[in-house]
Amino acid sequence: RPRITFYGGARQLGGNQILVEDQGTRVFLDFGSNFDRMGRYYSFPFSPKKFNALKELTVLGIYPDFDAYPGFDGLYRPDYLRRIGREPAAKSIDGVVFSHAHLDHAAGLHFLRPDMDVYMDRYTKMLLYSMQETSNAPFNEFIDFTYAFEQAPKLREDGYTWLQGDVATVSRKINIIRPPEPFNIGNIKFEPFYVDHSLPGSCAFIIHTSAGIVAYTGDIRLRGRRKSDTENFIREAAARKPDYLLCEGSLIRKTHPGVEDDVVTHIADFVQDRTGLVVIIYPPRDLDRVTSLYKVAKQTGRKLVVDARQTFLLDLFDGELGYPKTTHKHIGVYMPRKNKGILDTEYPNQERDYQKWERAYIEHPNRVTTEDMKRNPNLYILCLSSSRVGDLVDIDPPEGSVYVRSHPEPYTEEMEIDEKILINWLEKFRLLRQGEQKDLFDTGAEYNIPQAHITGHMSFDDTRYLINGICPRFLCQYTLFIPKIFITCLAVK
Repeated sequence: RPRITFYGGARQLGGNQILVEDQGTRVFLDFGSNFDRMGRYYSFPFSPKKFNALKELTVLGIYPDFDAYPGFDGLYRPDYLRRIGREPAAKSIDGVVFSHAHLDHAAGLHFLRPDMDVYMDRYTKMLLYSMQETSNAPFNEFIDFTYAFEQAPKLREDGYTWLQGDVATVSRKINIIRPPEPFNIGNIKFEPFYVDHSLPGSCAFIIHTSAGIVAYTGDIRLRGRRKSDTENFIREAAARKPDYLLCEGSLIRKTHPGVEDDVVTHIADFVQDRTGLVVIIYPPRDLDRVTSLYKVAKQTGRKLVVDARQTFLLDLFDGELGYPKTTHKHIGVYMPRKNKGILDTEYPNQERDYQKWERAYIEHPNRVTTEDMKRNPNLYILCLSSSRVGDLVDIDPPEGSVYVRSHPEPYTEEMEIDEKILINWLEKFRLLRQGEQKDLFDTGAEYNIPQAHITGHMSFDDTRYLINGICPRFLCQYTLFIPKIFITCLAVK
């Protein structure tokens, strides 16, 4: 008999781990990390020790415990299992299907065995590869798997040496899906469809089981540049008359003004007459938002200055889906000084201050330096993450400069503390003006920092529209803190 079990994502925000079983086939829909639960036990810079990570994260409920289901020892990577005194079992899951690359849906890929059949579209693979190659996070083996704690006999003397690097690395078993082409995993048929979300490659699925049809939205919205993709999924799902709809409800309790193109309009209007530097922060892998800010830069005669990680990602896409290339006139590549601070000095071997993947950008034709922005601040829109606000000391923005937040406002106590620290920096360097701490969408909402953002999720009305459009027999809501919102308020057909 078919069964759907939520090991993550039910009554919590993110962390989707949904097991679908039918006729002997077992498939996970996503395998992500729940950030709220992680935040209860860890705060930056602390994280689980690698040798004990799998034990810690299963005991804490971040990932399914070994005894949660028969054979979960056959789900996880064997090197981590052996390190905590457990022997790997035969592979117990037939595959893991990833809807998109956000870590609350995909972070657990690092902990899966290397021969696990993994299914994702090519854009999701590109995003995960970018995170693997450019992130300093301890658990980011998304595309390639490196055996930890493995030893081999030394060649020239007695004893053993730890294996590392290429000799201990294998490629994961990744199967590329091509929406809308269907694919099968064992006895279960999947139909993938691209949908609108804040990452390229985001997919929803129609799943054919022996007990009926299940539609799974993944993360989805109607306010971005791929609204037509979501509309197409709604039509296709409705045509199949699904028995069950697994539908996200991450942010239905919030209002959602505007669409992605409004971000361009409101930020351009806000910065048009500024005579100084424009500093902005936004989700680093939201390439629709990068495109929006690139359009702002073109309209206002500036360069959008992105960091090395975003340059790496844009170069991977190389103009696909209409994203800007880093060779374009209105894109700049920011390579600030690091470590010893010897870049652009007479010291030799300056590249050693940078990781290997960064070094190609030292000589990038569109490279922008702190000195460039100090001399001509009116020519740039600088993407500056919170971790690099110290660069403002060298840039020293003049009067007439401004800061814009283009990502969600703080929603945890820790984020509110971080915002207070950020505000201290912004006030010190003349990037905040009294009376401008507001929502640039003119909703009347007041923030501590000027903000222009649309989310990657649906509003209450959008969610009702999707559910009524698909009209399933049964509705199962996930990533929703307050299920009663749907029980008491959502009138569906």
